[in-house]
Amino acid sequence: MSENLPEKKPMLLSVKELKKLHLELGKSWKITSESHLEKPFLFGNIKDLFSFTEEAAKQIEKEHHELDFSIINHELVISLYTKSLNGLAKDDFLLAAKMDAIYTGKTGIVNS
Repeated sequence: MSENLPEKKPMLLSVKELKKLHLELGKSWKITSESHLEKPFLFGNIKDLFSFTEEAAKQIEKEHHELDFSIINHELVISLYTKSLNGLAKDDFLLAAKMDAIYTGKTGIVNS
């Protein structure tokens, strides 16, 4: 028999937790005044940018997460936050780390 376990609801992080997770994630991700995690990803060409975007979308969909992004030339800026909290939860930092791993896998560039 399997039980349906309730979905774990995200919790807004305390300032102490934010600082700890941000330090672990790296300074290339900024915490904005709107309490979003934001990072620019640079690409040599538009094909690489869209290849990354496609791979990132698969991960985002798998995790039922949402994000905001903008593209200018060969730069993709990703903004992560938990919409239901209008702020940051642990899952946002985990997803940011996965975005970094996808970027490194696609470009060979470690951008921390």
